[in-house]
Amino acid sequence: MSETTSLFSSLPLAGHFINKAARVKPEAFPENHALSGVAIKKAAKTITAFPGYRQTPLRTLTTAAEKAGLGEIFYKDESLRFGLKNFKALGGAYAVLKLVEEKAGEKEIVITSSTAGSHGRAIAWGAKMAGVRCVIFIAEGVSKGREKGMTDLGAEVIRVPGHYEDSFQAAQKAASEHGWHMVCDTTFEGYMDIPLTIMQGYGVLGEEIADQLRTGHDLKVEDLSHVFLQAGCGGFAAAIMAALLNKCQTKRPRFILVEPEKANCVLKSMEKGFPVFLEGDISTLMGGLEVAEVSLAAWPIMQAYGDAVLAINDRAVGPAMKALAEGALGGGEIEAGESAAAGLIGALAVSCDDELREALGLDATSKVLVIGTEGAADPEIYEEMTGRKPFVGAKL
Repeated sequence: MSETTSLFSSLPLAGHFINKAARVKPEAFPENHALSGVAIKKAAKTITAFPGYRQTPLRTLTTAAEKAGLGEIFYKDESLRFGLKNFKALGGAYAVLKLVEEKAGEKEIVITSSTAGSHGRAIAWGAKMAGVRCVIFIAEGVSKGREKGMTDLGAEVIRVPGHYEDSFQAAQKAASEHGWHMVCDTTFEGYMDIPLTIMQGYGVLGEEIADQLRTGHDLKVEDLSHVFLQAGCGGFAAAIMAALLNKCQTKRPRFILVEPEKANCVLKSMEKGFPVFLEGDISTLMGGLEVAEVSLAAWPIMQAYGDAVLAINDRAVGPAMKALAEGALGGGEIEAGESAAAGLIGALAVSCDDELREALGLDATSKVLVIGTEGAADPEIYEEMTGRKPFVGAKL
C-alpha cells in the first residue's frame, strides 16, 4: 500500500460542527486591539531580529491537492523554525523577552509555565536569550524526548502526576508561592495580557504567509479559499485568523478548526455556544493538542470567524507523517511531528466527504492553506512513526 493510499484510507472524521453564525465579511482588528496589524508588526520587528531568524518555507503539496480534487494546498513548514522545530518559538520567546524587559528592576526573574513540550522549549529558549532562570512543569505522559528538548536549553523540568491541567495548576501554585512569572499561552481569571502577547508572536506567521503568497505565487490572502488550523486551546488558531483577517478587505478565507477526537473542547464549546471544560480522558497522540478547555483570549475570534470545527482520529497521524517524510504528497520531503499534520488531515478528510465538501465549498478551484506546526518534537516517536530519523539541518 502506498503512503498516500494509507493516508487517504485513514481519513474519516470523528465529528464536525458547522458554525452557521460565523461572520462572512472580514474585519481588520482596530489599532487598539492586541491583535491589530500594528501590534503584530511590532512583534515582527522584534522577532525578525532574533538570532537565526528567517521565513519558514511555504510549500505546495501538488500531489495531495491532485488526489484530493483541490486546486492547491499550501503547507507552511514550521519544522525549520529557529532550530527549535516549532511555531511556538515565535510567541513564547517573544513574551519572555517582553516580560523580562518590563521586570528589569527585579532582583531575580524566574519564568515558569506548564507544557506538553513545544511551548516549554519556546520559553526555555527565550529565557536562555534573556539570561534568566526557567522552571517548567510537565504532566506524567509527556515523553522523555520532549523533556530533554527543554533541559537542553537550560530549563529545570518538574514532572507531576496527571494531565496538562494538573501541570498547569502546579505551575500556578509555584508562581504564587515563589513570586515567579507565568508565561502561558492559555488564559485564566485575571491572566490575559501574556497569552495575547504570545498570540502577537504567532501572528508573525500570518505576515510571512501574506508575503510569501505575494512574492512566490502572485496571490493575496483574499485569494485563499480555506485555512485549516490546529485548535488546541485556540491561541494559535485565533492568532493566525486575526493576522490573516487584517490582510483582507472584501472577502476572507473560510477558517476550519481541527482538533483530536477526544480533546475536542473547541467543537463542544461551539455546540454549546460558550466555553466548556472537557471531563474524562482527553488523551491523544497529538500531544500538542491535548487540551481540555479553550483560551478565553482566543474564544471570541474562533466563535466569530470559525466556519467549522473538525474532530480527527489519531489513526491518520502516522500515515500523514510518513507520507510527508517520504515526499509522497509533493513539496519535497517534510519533517512533521505528531501535531503538525492535523490541519492537513482535516483538509483531506473534508475533501473525501462529499456532503461536507459541498457544505464547506471545497472544489477543484480551492486554494487551501495548512500549517505544519512542528517537526520531530520527540526524535524517538518520530522514527517510530515514520521509519526515518529526523532531518539534520535545513531542507529548503
